[in-house]
Amino acid sequence: AGIMASHSIRLEFLPKTPSARCLIVGPTSSGKSHLAGNIAGWLRNPFAWVNVSLLTPPGYKGYDTNAAMMQLAKANTKDDGQKVPSVLVLDEIDKAMRRAKDSAWLQQLQYSLLPILGGERINISDENGNAPDKLYYTQHTLVLMMGVFPEIPTRAWTNESSARAALVKYGFCEEFVSRLTHIISLDKLDRTEIR
Repeated sequence: AGIMASHSIRLEFLPKTPSARCLIVGPTSSGKSHLAGNIAGWLRNPFAWVNVSLLTPPGYKGYDTNAAMMQLAKANTKDDGQKVPSVLVLDEIDKAMRRAKDSAWLQQLQYSLLPILGGERINISDENGNAPDKLYYTQHTLVLMMGVFPEIPTRAWTNESSARAALVKYGFCEEFVSRLTHIISLDKLDRTEIR
């Protein structure tokens, strides 16, 4: 409810402020995906779901942030061509950090995501990687990032400052962590809570 309220307030009263950028942390079966899907449903906004562990930095062969933005732009356009606020889910963000072969690769991947977190205009190239085909504005996109982060002890998520310090130690750059507006930690659900 806090995420949705924050998102709505930013859209209505702070139009120049980027929408919420939330990190949802929790073990497998804690309901991260269910929560993200419900938030998009409650807001009645279109959403794009991107597995960040499959992303590559710009210039590398593979599925880069441009492809993710193309997916978001497609989800965010009504039949009449009108743009509407949307939700971008960046799943498995912790796996992307663990997968990085070297710090330069990891840094490039993070910096390629910073414009999305900053609510900037993003140049989206066509499928062949040619010159920018269109600009996409991410200011009113609600960004939900999700991960398990098994190496970070549970006590690190108890307050915001220790959570942010743990993320930097994990490998996130300070600029990336500073753009998070919410850090939410979920506990594993037991069998009676799963419906």
